[in-house]
Amino acid sequence: PNMAPWFWALALFACRTAAMFCGDDDCYEILKVKPDATNAQLKKAFYKLSLKYHPDKNRAEDAEDMFRAVANAYEILSDAANRKDYDYIRAHPDEYSAYVRYGAYAARRFHAKHNVWHVLGITLFLATIAHYFYWKQQYELHRSYALRNPKVQMMMKRLKEDRILAKRAANGETNGSNQDAGERRSKASRKSVTKRGKRKDKDDGFTEEELDDPDVTVDVSEVVNIVGWQGRKPTFWDILPFQLVWLVWYMCNGIYFHIRWLVKFTILKHELGEPEREYLTYTTLNMTYSRWTHTEEEKKKELVEQELWKPKNMKEFRRSMRQQYRRKKY
Repeated sequence: PNMAPWFWALALFACRTAAMFCGDDDCYEILKVKPDATNAQLKKAFYKLSLKYHPDKNRAEDAEDMFRAVANAYEILSDAANRKDYDYIRAHPDEYSAYVRYGAYAARRFHAKHNVWHVLGITLFLATIAHYFYWKQQYELHRSYALRNPKVQMMMKRLKEDRILAKRAANGETNGSNQDAGERRSKASRKSVTKRGKRKDKDDGFTEEELDDPDVTVDVSEVVNIVGWQGRKPTFWDILPFQLVWLVWYMCNGIYFHIRWLVKFTILKHELGEPEREYLTYTTLNMTYSRWTHTEEEKKKELVEQELWKPKNMKEFRRSMRQQYRRKKY
């Protein structure tokens, strides 16, 4: 509705103008009223004709079309602005300004019924809620997968035993001055053979109070590193609106990075620095930045020194990796 009327005029100029308002018919004739009829007369005529041509009461073939025509005519004439434009076009059908009034009518009739910003705000709000709970669900799902792993369970168990022994030592509780923490843990987790010949842990070295102590807990994140956003619990700063802001920042930063790379290293042929060498290394290996940051420093240093972004070095690296795989396999 805020668009200039001339825009609608140009858009509708190529169309059949008679299709607007009541088409080829006269809106007043459809309602069977005079051009100077009042709003009360229009309403009375509309109620009378709508009852006459209602499809549920009139089974004639053209009843539905007449009912729609009556409703459309009343909608136009009952609105003061639409009626004013219609009366002008009816009196001056050949003037250019008539097309402008056609456009204004179309803008009023076909514009959005709701505020666009309200719709966008509600959509963003619902998307934010969905995004937060999806992130949280993925975070809990990956943690549950890790907790099902027997190796992770064993590592968490041993870490908890170490902490129980450390707490004992801090409280002055010892089981012998010459026994270190490793020996105590081996005693606490010694195994016995059941009647069926299976082995099971026998934690008789620790009491139930010690094992259930809320001050001695172990979280799965302490023994296993879940890489990526799934391994991090969502916070307030991770909700969708802030993520969209960060997305714009990352896009601008990426554009700056590539322009800087083009100028500094492609055109001016400057020597690569350590960050650039690392970037070339993990992109050549198809690694994400998150995975690269979680790689051991010694391993990263070794990979960077090989200059894998050079085709010859990368070919040699792949060959050596295949050989190592074959040795492990056989």
